[in-house]
Amino acid sequence: RACDRLAHSPMAITDICFEVGFTNISNFNRRFMALKGMTPSDYRKLSAEARLIEQNMAAENSAANSAGLRIV
Repeated sequence: RACDRLAHSPMAITDICFEVGFTNISNFNRRFMALKGMTPSDYRKLSAEARLIEQNMAAENSAANSAGLRIV
């Protein structure tokens, strides 16, 4: 649930921490790092970058389809 919130919500990481059941941001950060290999803020940045790449690819495909081209 925390990953979904980090990727798709502007909520503060501290608020996400408490919402998913942690009572301490340090424990949340430590556990997140152990499970995902990165901090919650790095995960959020990476998710945002991935979303931009997907949006750009979709726009390029749409433009190519409108022009009658096929992108492989």
